[in-house]
Amino acid sequence: MATDKALAAVLAQTIERGGFAIDDLNRQIYQMTIRQADGNVARAARMLGLSRAQFAYRLGQTSNGRSR
Repeated sequence: MATDKALAAVLAQTIERGGFAIDDLNRQIYQMTIRQADGNVARAARMLGLSRAQFAYRLGQTSNGRSR
C-alpha cells in the first residue's frame, strides 16, 4: 500500500535525523493521512481505523502540543 511506503519513508528519515518524539510521529501520520484523504477528515479517520470524533480529538491533542 502506498501509505505504508510513505509512512516507512517518513519514519526512516526521522530516525536518521536523530530520532523522534512519539507526538511528532503522530502529528506526521495525521497530516499525511489528511493529505491522502484530500482534506476529508472523516475519510482520513476511516483510513486510520478511527471514528471521525476519535480522529478529531487526537488531531486536536497534537495541534495543541498536548500528549497523553
